Amino acid sequence: MKRLTTGVVVILALGAGFMLGLLVANYQDITGFFQQQTITRVINQRVPPVTTETPVVLEKTYTKCGHTITSEYEQQDRLTGKSLMEIQQEFSDGEGCLVWTDEENGTLMIHQQVDDWCPEDLKRVHLGLFKGHVAVFRGPAGSNDELLRITGIKAERLPEQLRQTLESGTLEYDSEDEANFVLENLDEFD
Repeated sequence: MKRLTTGVVVILALGAGFMLGLLVANYQDITGFFQQQTITRVINQRVPPVTTETPVVLEKTYTKCGHTITSEYEQQDRLTGKSLMEIQQEFSDGEGCLVWTDEENGTLMIHQQVDDWCPEDLKRVHLGLFKGHVAVFRGPAGSNDELLRITGIKAERLPEQLRQTLESGTLEYDSEDEANFVLENLDEFD
């Protein structure tokens, strides 16, 4: 009977410890969330409305290549006279944007995440293999996310070194026209 009582006490103590750990972990997450919200509200209340003199910077981060392009926001007139909160609400309509003011220099920052390639990488293509054929992929070498087309050139008829290069997907070109020129020369192996 004494062993049974000891066993029950140990199990209850372990269970209580586990539950206490869960509560502490959740409490930290909840308090962190509320602290961030409070900070945001305080900042929003101190920032004056945007004027024609307010510097507005647009940062676009492209998810497929990871590049960030920073430029001046070209539609500043549509933001003039609006508060930071109004601008944040305007950009929260599914555009993947974060908007804040850099208090050191008064710059309004708009950060947008774009699910695509940057304009430079969008033009790039590379050659690789797809189901035993030479294929053209959009984007820089090593990214086989978007298949543009499959050629009639069979990989088995290519020289071994060229086939290995195509398997690694490292034949990158600045445009689809450049890739087409190379493909015309590979037609001799078909």
